Amino acid sequence: MANPNGVVAQAVVAQQTFASDPKYKKYTQQVEKFHQRALDVYSHILAVLGVTGLRPVMKSFILALLPGLEEETGEFFERVISLLDRLSGTVSPSFFFQNIWLIMSTTPSARGTALNLLSRRLPQLHGLEDITSIVGSDIGLMISAFAAALEDENLLVQRSALDLLLQSMRVDSSAVKQAQSEDRSILMRAAISVVLQRDLSLNRRLYSWLLGPGKKSEKQIEYLKDNALELLRSTLKEDMLSPSGEYSESRPFKIFISLLDKWEIGAALSEVLIYDSKLWNRISIGDDFSVLYSKKSLAVTDEIRCIPYIIV
Repeated sequence: MANPNGVVAQAVVAQQTFASDPKYKKYTQQVEKFHQRALDVYSHILAVLGVTGLRPVMKSFILALLPGLEEETGEFFERVISLLDRLSGTVSPSFFFQNIWLIMSTTPSARGTALNLLSRRLPQLHGLEDITSIVGSDIGLMISAFAAALEDENLLVQRSALDLLLQSMRVDSSAVKQAQSEDRSILMRAAISVVLQRDLSLNRRLYSWLLGPGKKSEKQIEYLKDNALELLRSTLKEDMLSPSGEYSESRPFKIFISLLDKWEIGAALSEVLIYDSKLWNRISIGDDFSVLYSKKSLAVTDEIRCIPYIIV
């Protein structure tokens, strides 16, 4: 059996040899020069086209620049950020952000870099009454963009999306409250779906979004009940009673059970949702509604024990 340390040492030597090759150095220098010239071209185009010429090509222009934001320590990162700032200032921030939302919704490969940009340029929307001048008039498009990122297959993209929700769009913000009821459900449905990944870092961020910035459990539960509980309940109830063809019927129940792990959320959610869960189960096996509601005297803890048997 080969010595693992020996294999690693050989790989390191091979990498160093390759990196010291004059042809490799020349190649990297040429690539850097190409990137510099490309950015010069984009800067010139930005200056020449103006607002009228930039608006029709805005999405393509942004997509061309976003790859420069993949590495924060990259040589061209700050220059690309500067170019995007100029672009936003030329066409207006609201129109710029609307194109960012469109890119996040339709181009999965660009979501990570778009979130890198938003983490630095999207202002906090918590205390603002009118956000349309910042994020655009279509709040639904913004929420669809966040939902797409939250349901992305890449855990890093999901993590960045949750970080951005915590930073700029808490559940008590005007951005969420002013959205249409359907859009709010879309956002909540996408956010709580991260618990299915069974990733502690994702769960921790979701709990912080639902429970607010408070440190004490009492404050967190109060925040949940004031701002998120009803939306959470109605979203899960809708999925339990009217399962979408896009997901399995057991999905909302799995999410509900996962949320029980955080007692501050699980206790409050059980009080308002547990009978809805049982209702869905009764309907699926043909029980009469009157039978269900005549048994409301059962303890909530007994109901919770029944839930795992619903999962097929």
